Amino acid sequence: MKTPAKTIALTVFLVGILFALPARVLSQSGGEENIERYDVSLIIQTDGKLRVAEEIDYFFSEPHHGIFRNIPIYKTNEQGDRYKLTITDVRVVDESGNSYQFHTSQQGSDLQIKIGDPNRTISGLHIYNIYYTVAGALTYFSDHDELYWNAIGDEWSVIINHPSASISVESGTTVQNLQTTCFTGSKGNTTKDCAISQDGNTFNISADTLNPSEGLTIVYAFPTGLVAQLEPILVDTLPWFFKPPFIYFLAVLAVFWYILLPLYIPLYWYMHGRDPKTTNGPVESWFDPPKTKSGRDLTPVELGTLTDEHADARDLFGTLIQLAQRGYVQIIETKKKVLFIKSTSFTLVQKKSYTGDKKLLPFERDLLDALFDDSEKVKLEDVKLYKETDSIYKKVYKNLVNDGFFPKDPNEVRKKYTIYAGLVMLTFNVPLSTMLAVFANFMPRRTIDGVRASNEIKSLENFLRSQDRQLAFQAKHVYLFEKLLPFAIALGVEKIWAERFKNLVLPHQDWIVSDSGRFNSASMIALTNSFSKSFVSSATPPHSSSSTGFSSGFSGSSGGGGGGGGGGSW
Repeated sequence: MKTPAKTIALTVFLVGILFALPARVLSQSGGEENIERYDVSLIIQTDGKLRVAEEIDYFFSEPHHGIFRNIPIYKTNEQGDRYKLTITDVRVVDESGNSYQFHTSQQGSDLQIKIGDPNRTISGLHIYNIYYTVAGALTYFSDHDELYWNAIGDEWSVIINHPSASISVESGTTVQNLQTTCFTGSKGNTTKDCAISQDGNTFNISADTLNPSEGLTIVYAFPTGLVAQLEPILVDTLPWFFKPPFIYFLAVLAVFWYILLPLYIPLYWYMHGRDPKTTNGPVESWFDPPKTKSGRDLTPVELGTLTDEHADARDLFGTLIQLAQRGYVQIIETKKKVLFIKSTSFTLVQKKSYTGDKKLLPFERDLLDALFDDSEKVKLEDVKLYKETDSIYKKVYKNLVNDGFFPKDPNEVRKKYTIYAGLVMLTFNVPLSTMLAVFANFMPRRTIDGVRASNEIKSLENFLRSQDRQLAFQAKHVYLFEKLLPFAIALGVEKIWAERFKNLVLPHQDWIVSDSGRFNSASMIALTNSFSKSFVSSATPPHSSSSTGFSSGFSGSSGGGGGGGGGGSW
């Protein structure tokens, strides 16, 4: 059994040995793999080259052959041009100046310095001093030269303790107007968690511990003319349509084309597609169609077109009824019954010559030409009126434009925006194409005279829709029924209009003949409705089936300059 005195003496002896052990031995005794110290010296030579000295104190927690250091040798400017740096004079020694075994090779965009003996492993703390020279590291501006350099790269996978760097430019005297800044953190970070001190032409930078994938970037600016211009080697350049300026332009264009322009279409309609405002609106009743400035009454097809800005077969049918009333056409209804099947057919007869008739408008003459092309008597079922309706409608629109009711042909306006919608769809701009297609129907607008006439039409429609039974008035003014019938047809209110004259016997009419004999308002509407269906069918087409250019680093970030890279153990 040991005495207390011997035990105390042994304890003191062991503690003394423990404190006498070098710090390096303690660090080798345990802990994770890390870099205990990383110091970089950057010296800009007068020949424009950058002389780099790196001291890496690397702690191996497990046996490894050594470390590898990856140094990027390419950099790309803002225009997308790619340049190559030239790295020469590579040396690697330990703290005593003894050379390490190493091998250099290009790994992708990096120059890799692989340090260590493949036949031997090491552990614990080892110091690597890596020296090399870089040509093409500097950037030259009109008012200063600059080094934008990742002194400690952000591609290390281990913690870096005590990171530091120094940077200077070779000069026989103290240089004025030197500037420097630094960035820390992961790539793209603008954090400046680093301290800077100046000693003459040299700036010393230190930072706190860097975590894996974090680095230290330095920007150092000095007056022009101190060093030679040594540009990096241009390796390849992007086509102009892949370069950032054009890409930025495309981005702005895309925002305008796919977002702003679709939103602008409703605003454009609000400013340019709406009808102008007038002080007069529709009144309770109006007994006549609007007139042109020359005093001519609008025809039913013009009235219907001005109402909804569309010329259609119903409007044209109203005009045909009016032409019949004016003595140009006679409509003959013939009813047949075969067994239990009843059928009705209509025959149109040209009652008088209209060639050179100045009372007819161009589209009225075209309508008669389309009906009586080969004969003065035709069956409606044999007439292919739809082949001529487009040209007739075009003249109707033209007439309304010439008379000052529309500033432009409404159909051409719709067609223009519909074509735009189709062309835009080729660029896959669904929002804009949809907006154009939807607003195509709203873009036609009336003039101030067109709005006033439209209000008169609404007043006339109010009168035609009225259900007041004013029999005494009707008896005195039976002619109103016949006079306004074509306009009621164009406005689609002929049934309501006929209801006002219910059971009222009409005088004999030469322009319409029926097997039924005399007409009242109800039978007249029944006949015209039947004729309307046949006429609209003939007027509607059948459906068919269907410099180096690098930017300054002072507005940059961590990892944004040249150099950097990382490394690890192997």
